This record gives sequence, structure tokens and C-alpha cells, in this order.
Amino acid sequence: MKRSKMSRPIYAGYWLSGVWAFIVLGLLIISAGCPDKVGSWWDVYTRHISCMQANTIGDFLAGAFAPLAFLWLVITVLVQSEELAAQREELELTRSEMTANRGVAEATRIAIEQQAETARASAEFVGRQTDIMGFQRDTTQRELRAYLSVAPAGVTPMKGKEARFVGSVVVKNVGRLIANNVKLSVQMEISDERHQSNFPVPDKERGGSIGVVHPTAVVRRGAKQPVSYNELSVLMSVSDQQYVFVWGAVWYDDGFEQERASYFCHRYNVASRDDDESTFQIIAEKARYQETGNYAS
Repeated sequence: MKRSKMSRPIYAGYWLSGVWAFIVLGLLIISAGCPDKVGSWWDVYTRHISCMQANTIGDFLAGAFAPLAFLWLVITVLVQSEELAAQREELELTRSEMTANRGVAEATRIAIEQQAETARASAEFVGRQTDIMGFQRDTTQRELRAYLSVAPAGVTPMKGKEARFVGSVVVKNVGRLIANNVKLSVQMEISDERHQSNFPVPDKERGGSIGVVHPTAVVRRGAKQPVSYNELSVLMSVSDQQYVFVWGAVWYDDGFEQERASYFCHRYNVASRDDDESTFQIIAEKARYQETGNYAS
């Protein structure tokens, strides 16, 4: 263990105390001793102290040690002054370190705030890039995906023994990708209510399967409920203002594993049929899109 260095006041105190001891001893030797005592010059007790009375010895000791007491009192004050100076220096160093630490802490805080701001900016940038990529993806899908449109195909007579006619539609893929899992449902009804709005569409599972429809391909399908001429005659006898409604839906996969559906509703005025009374036919150009029942999802 390393010994601490002795301070200068204590070193001086030891040195002065030794000097003072030699001075006192010298003064004691050269002073008049006991008259009836004989001894060597260094036998101080026999020659000088043995004959002293108690109060004389007390005065001697008080006179001898009073300067030493005062000396060590001064030395104690000086040592305490040094210690206080050292403490002040240490406190100053501690204050400087604390100031430096506060500076480092402030710099660290600013650096953390800057890093947080950079992180926020990076997050915002990534978010914007993600939004842009999402927008580009959605735009690409909208431009490339399959689109199935349903157009009127007119009302035409059916071949068979019974005179019947049926409304048809044309399904066309106007997109750039193949439409998969295509199903179609076509319904037909005659009504005298021009503004009819109730057109129930069966579930997708009940639709007729078409399979796939390639880009620009056209598929023609008719309604499952053809109407006979006799039924039309009965309705015309009640009201001469009759309408043929052809409605339904087509369901498909747009090429990006997204299910889509197009709902349609076409209206034909019976009065716009061909003049040939032997048959019943309304061309597609006479069709109108009903106010309700036409939308896509």
C-alpha cells in the first residue's frame, strides 16, 4: 500500500519540535543545578530536576511545552488550510466534471433528438414510398386486370316446338388479363311497371359456370326463363304497355386473385319489337339500361 506523502507543515513541526527540545535541554544544562547534587552533565534529572519542587517542575514543563503547543496549533491550522484548499480544488474539479458531464448530457440529448427526428423523417419517407408503391401497384392492377362488361344482346325467338323467346346478353373481357372462375346468372321477366327496381340476383354458387374469358373474347348467354308467346298475349291483353327486363350478374377473378362482380339490368319496350307478327324479336340497339341494377364491385 502506498504511503501518503507527509505535508510540509507537519514536517516543519517535527523539525522545529526537535530543535526546541535541544534548546530546552541546553538551557537546562547550562542553568544552575542542585547544589548538593553531583553527576555527569547529561544526567539532567540528578543535577537539575531532582531538587525541584512540584510547582517548579510544573512551571518548567509549562514553559517548555507551551511554545510546542502553540507551534502545533499553528501547524494544525496550516494542515487544515491545506486540506480545505485541497477540498476546494477537488470541489472545483468535481464542478468542472459536472459541467462537462452536463455538456455531454446536453450534446447527447441533442444527438438523440436529431436521431429521433431522422428516424421520424425516415419513417415518413418509408411511409410515402410505401404509399407510392401501393398506388403504383393499384394503378398497375387497374390497368392490367380483367374487366368483364355485360351488354344487351337483344330478345330473340328460340328454336323448338313451342313458340318462345329469350333475352340474351354479351359478356366481353375488355381488360388485359384472363378472367378466371367466371360464373354468369341471367334472369328474364315481363312487366308493365316501367320503373321497376326489384331485381333479385341468385347467389354466385347458383350461377352458370363459363370458366375463363380471354382478353377481347365475347361470350353470349340467354336467360334461363324464356317466355312463351301465349304468356305475352295474356299480358298484352291486360296492358298494351309491357317491358322485357333482362338482369343478373357475372362473377370472376380479375387475374390478381381478387373476386369481382358486374351486375346488369336491361329494359326492352315490347312496342319496339320487329313488325313481323309471326315472330318476336327486339334488336340489342333498342335496349335501355335500367335506372337500378347496374353496378360493379
